[in-house]
Amino acid sequence: IKNLEAGRAGEVFLRLSRPWAIMNTLNRVGMSRVVAAHATRGVRHAAAAALLTVSGTSPAHFFEGGRALQRLWLTATAWNLSLQPMAAVPLFWTRAQRQGFHPFQPRHYRLLERVFADYHAIFPHVDFSAEGHVLLFRLGRGAAIAQPTFRRPPILRSTERPV
Repeated sequence: IKNLEAGRAGEVFLRLSRPWAIMNTLNRVGMSRVVAAHATRGVRHAAAAALLTVSGTSPAHFFEGGRALQRLWLTATAWNLSLQPMAAVPLFWTRAQRQGFHPFQPRHYRLLERVFADYHAIFPHVDFSAEGHVLLFRLGRGAAIAQPTFRRPPILRSTERPV
């Protein structure tokens, strides 16, 4: 939880809302709107928002998209840029693209219609009927993470030297 840098209040919220029954109750009283507003504010204050797409929707396309995402993220890191995934909309779009809207509840269907209209407007050059959506993310300069996740040291072959 520490590396999410959600602050003291965010950490308490994440711990308390871990059980689904509690999160479901909080959503019923509007907490999902608060969380969405916080995410929206983050995107609006970012230097850039981008959508990584691939030319199709097959597993092979998404595999290549994952490789492209790794290269993109490593390049951003090398340039001292921070990248934060905003994965919910592309995940819901992909599900709707594959299964239609019937898996969603009617109230969610209406919400997704509005969200998808905004999504199309933000990325007018994307062919939403044919392209696979790998990841929506925000990008910008930010302070280094105070509590990074654990990383194992790289395993070097006998012929390799550390860079």
